[in-house]
Amino acid sequence: MNDSVEKIRKIVKSDVDIHAFCMEHQIDDALFERNLSLFFQHTQDMQVCRKCMGKKSCGLDPIEYQSQLTYKEGNIERKYIKCPYLNRFNEECLEMMFFPEVPDNDELFVSEARTDIYKAIKAFNKNPLKGKGMFIHGPFGTGKTFILLKIAQEMTKKGIHVLFAYYPDLVRHMKSQITLGGIESLIKKMKDVPILMLDDVGGETNTAYIRDEVLGPILQYRMFAMKPTFMSSNYELSQLHDHFKETKDTTDELKSSRIIERINFMMTSLELKDQNYRRG
Repeated sequence: MNDSVEKIRKIVKSDVDIHAFCMEHQIDDALFERNLSLFFQHTQDMQVCRKCMGKKSCGLDPIEYQSQLTYKEGNIERKYIKCPYLNRFNEECLEMMFFPEVPDNDELFVSEARTDIYKAIKAFNKNPLKGKGMFIHGPFGTGKTFILLKIAQEMTKKGIHVLFAYYPDLVRHMKSQITLGGIESLIKKMKDVPILMLDDVGGETNTAYIRDEVLGPILQYRMFAMKPTFMSSNYELSQLHDHFKETKDTTDELKSSRIIERINFMMTSLELKDQNYRRG
């Protein structure tokens, strides 16, 4: 019995959070001993929390709550707070291509200009793997990328893998890989990922090869597989049609129209009319 108590005491004393709590509130030995069992229960729960951090199903009771110690007037109590990790996105499920880093997870803010977009997000969240994606278009700096990223982060909380790519740099990378033979594996990844997001479509230098052999087949595959796809663009669809039809050597109305038809079929077109938040 004494060995068991001593083992518990060592576990509790070696816990960094318990040590910090005792130092902060100047917990003396007598008070520490009276609350040894409470401290131990807290350390056991926190061991589970530290290994999880919101990345898997909660293994605690109560579910999705975290243990917290409080001190008031010589009394130590243990209460439960809503798990703080539930509001974090799962970085393992979000694959960012050609972005320097994932921006801070700030909340979406409400404005009249975003009403239709937020309604579409709410509808999509009800059945994310079977719903239509979104084509969000509007002027530079209005927050299109930010909105897509927030949707992506919400999906990762559900454990859904999202590939989020800055399209102009993605196209440049693909052009560099054509002669090296590395493009097919990337195309396959973009076809297969549960949710694909392409940011700033139309900002790239268009070529017939990228349009007809890369983007077209990716959209065609995802359309038949009913995989949600999202895009943002400074262009509305009619302007994007003009962008896709013009290449260095030719003008092709039909092939451009096919791309636009797929976007129309797969995505809800939403215009974002808002102020330029990047203007200094």
